[in-house]
Amino acid sequence: ESVIRGTFLSMDKYLPKFKTGNEGVIINTASVLGINTIENLPTYCAAKHGVVGLGRSLATENTYRKHKIRIITICPGVIATPLINTTIAVKDVVHSKEEIFNISKKTSSPDYVANSVVNIINEGKHGSIWVLENEESPYEVTFPDRAELRKL
Repeated sequence: ESVIRGTFLSMDKYLPKFKTGNEGVIINTASVLGINTIENLPTYCAAKHGVVGLGRSLATENTYRKHKIRIITICPGVIATPLINTTIAVKDVVHSKEEIFNISKKTSSPDYVANSVVNIINEGKHGSIWVLENEESPYEVTFPDRAELRKL
């Protein structure tokens, strides 16, 4: 709940009030687990799916016209931070290191993520969602309309 509430409050209250230029940019940080899932992290996955959904919901042309703020969501893979080492060590949460790396094949450095975000701020369109993983070029993802997902 706090991930979604904090994301929403920053988008709704903070940036529109303190924006000083012609256009603002909000970068929402989700995770590749906001697109995919992992069995033993359901709450984390749900929170990150919520961030992706919130960004998609609020990134309308009407919102942009009203506030002149682009909303972009990034979904990093595994980032080489102390948090990932702690997570890997907790066997009750993750059965093995390999389970995490089934989502992203290798860790990415914080510098890679920071540099990628700078490029995405310059190039990303309002409402876009980007995956940053494996130290490769970030790529934009799109979601099909629900009618396209109908199982026949």
